[in-house]
Amino acid sequence: MNIIWKGAKAFTKGREGKTVKHIVIHWVGQGDLETANAWFNRSGANTSAHYGIENTRVYQWVKDEDTAWAVGNWVGNTESISIEHSATPDRPATEETYKTSAELIQSLCTKYNLPVNTNTIKPHKFYSATSCPGTMDINKIIKLIQGEDMTKIEELEEDINKLEATLEEKRQKIKELEDEKDKFEDLYKMELGKITLAKEMIKTLENDKQDLANSKFELNNLNEKLAEELHMLSLVKLRVESEKEELEIGFSQLQDDYEVLKGKYQDCVNANKASILSELSLNQLLQEILTRVKNMLSIKQISKEGVR
Repeated sequence: MNIIWKGAKAFTKGREGKTVKHIVIHWVGQGDLETANAWFNRSGANTSAHYGIENTRVYQWVKDEDTAWAVGNWVGNTESISIEHSATPDRPATEETYKTSAELIQSLCTKYNLPVNTNTIKPHKFYSATSCPGTMDINKIIKLIQGEDMTKIEELEEDINKLEATLEEKRQKIKELEDEKDKFEDLYKMELGKITLAKEMIKTLENDKQDLANSKFELNNLNEKLAEELHMLSLVKLRVESEKEELEIGFSQLQDDYEVLKGKYQDCVNANKASILSELSLNQLLQEILTRVKNMLSIKQISKEGVR
């Protein structure tokens, strides 16, 4: 609503501590809105009103917090807001004037927390002896306000229903999100369990790896020892083979000596020198055999000491 400030000559600053309790309806009675504006601003003016309405045009002459000289009753002036309407005995107020008045009064009732009824919205003649507001229909204004209120109530109810539907959708969405959250938490716990198990497996593998490293170290040591043993065995084998060879050579020599002695013995027999054989040749034969065996045993002992 576009309200045009005009100002007036006659008014009192403030309301003497009073609060607005009533909206007072006036008519201009003669002329129009401009006539009322000229009247309130003439030299020596002694009357005024807060607002004036003609069709969709709204003038303001006195501020809401100040007191207009309007109703002919001082207490009534300090506790009311007066509104002039462009209407005369020959020219009733237009529908647009009524609608504009209803819109303005509704906003004032909301501002001052006043109920919309005839106890709040009063005619000028309620306060003093006058025919004002003439042809103005206060009940019509109230019905227009209430109709607008009902429309607004219906609109508000529709908005509330829409908000409730939206709220229900939000609740459903929240429930779905909570379900998803629960699923995610379960999945998270499951994955966390897998991670924990994997960490334990890694730790076990690391321990196994260390055990393997220790085993490998021990195996290397064992391999070294085995290599040393094999080397020793190789040396022993070589010594044994060498001794075998020597024994075979010694045995061959014994066989040769035996054959030689045997020949000598045979020669003695043939020469009939058995007595000499028994005392000399046989003893020599045994002595030589013992000497050779001792020599062979001595060679074997030396070989063993060399292996150690």
